[in-house]
Amino acid sequence: MFYLDVSSEKQNILNEIEILKQLKHRRLLKLYGVCTMDDPISIVTELLNGSLSRFLRRCKSMYFSIEFSQLMKFAFQIAEGMAYLEAKKILHRDLRAENILLVEFESCKIADFGLAQFTVSGENAIEMDAKLPVKWMAPEVFTSQKYTVKCDVWSFGILLTEIITSGEEPYSDKSKASCVKAIKNGYRMPKPPDCPQSLYDIMLICWSSNPLERPGFINLKDKLSEVQKPLIPM
Repeated sequence: MFYLDVSSEKQNILNEIEILKQLKHRRLLKLYGVCTMDDPISIVTELLNGSLSRFLRRCKSMYFSIEFSQLMKFAFQIAEGMAYLEAKKILHRDLRAENILLVEFESCKIADFGLAQFTVSGENAIEMDAKLPVKWMAPEVFTSQKYTVKCDVWSFGILLTEIITSGEEPYSDKSKASCVKAIKNGYRMPKPPDCPQSLYDIMLICWSSNPLERPGFINLKDKLSEVQKPLIPM
């Protein structure tokens, strides 16, 4: 169970509740109950074991190597959950390793739907502010302030770099402002060390300048299955 100060975050938490009420999938955080009668608003969810980003960084700090096949299982599971959201016409808008929670050390779920939105037209406006995950955002968001599922696909490509680098921050050598400028000018992160070219190719297609050229999440599941065979989802 966790609590939130309704005076500052009420709209986000109410939005998250509405989204969570609609979701039933093994790769998404389960909502058990909500209490809105008194302040602060409280949400009861299943108990998970911390974020994927913290787990990856902890393993790196302990010099514990996670097998590549397991890293790809994490990636596949996230793509599986996002494919469900895509089919439901829900934009996550904050897809990053910090918002992926571990069920066990071989299974994960997508969480943190505070920025998520339903979409009918296929796109939603997004207000630019300092709280947004700038380094995970697609270039068209900065120019048009419109968010589509293809922006979630871009974020997924960034998340793949987090997975393969044991939780390193993307664009670690750049500030948010210089990152935005570089991305708009066509810059893409280089291939991480020890990253197979086949996985980097998936990242690059997720970062296509033309959103229409980015694959959907069902297609991404297939591509990830090809990277490491046999790939058995947990």
